[in-house]
Amino acid sequence: MRRWEKYYATYPLSVGRREYLRQVGHTVHGEPIGEEELRAMVSQTCALLDLQSTDIVLDLCCGNGLITKELAKRCHRVVGVDFSRPLIEIAEEDHRLPNICYRLGNVLDIERDRVIASQKYTKILMYAALQHFQPRDIEVIMRSVLKLCVPPPVIVLGFVPDANKKHNFYDSPGRRIKYLFRRLSGRDPMGMWWSEELVIKTCGSLGLRCEFHKLPEILHASRYRFDVRMS
Repeated sequence: MRRWEKYYATYPLSVGRREYLRQVGHTVHGEPIGEEELRAMVSQTCALLDLQSTDIVLDLCCGNGLITKELAKRCHRVVGVDFSRPLIEIAEEDHRLPNICYRLGNVLDIERDRVIASQKYTKILMYAALQHFQPRDIEVIMRSVLKLCVPPPVIVLGFVPDANKKHNFYDSPGRRIKYLFRRLSGRDPMGMWWSEELVIKTCGSLGLRCEFHKLPEILHASRYRFDVRMS
């Protein structure tokens, strides 16, 4: 986690104050994804959450609020939390709506945040962030959010790197060499790759049932990522 905390403390502003997609890594070969791809991501996420106008959503690792704002247009209230001060500041300034509350904090300690813990949530989202955590971390996070959920829980883990399709990401000699070099230093550039089996093992022990979904084909990342809906 310290690696990612250091990274997101500086990277978002290094790519440009209004480069929202670059700031949170929604790029293909360094270029931001298109508007149609972003709409497809948001549409599938909202569908998996089954968002209703009465829902109260906890958006874990909300980043700069780009997706948080879209959730808020479709539900009653959203609380977004992220440990990156630059990203939360951008979210507050550029992606705020009256029914959004942004919080600076680590999702491993969400129960300590009085504002977050004072609310009961009908839906939980963690999008494009699972790779930043180890299985033991996710168990901690899931145990915390289950205490904050209105039963039955609905939890979506989106944009998860698929360990069985890693070769589709490292798909060129240059990328494979960079990957092998980083692995020798003990770091995968992507972070943690998850298999469906590992998700089931990690979350199933908490009594959560996992459904796996392919990303929309328009997304380049559909070749090596998947979504999970848990209940």
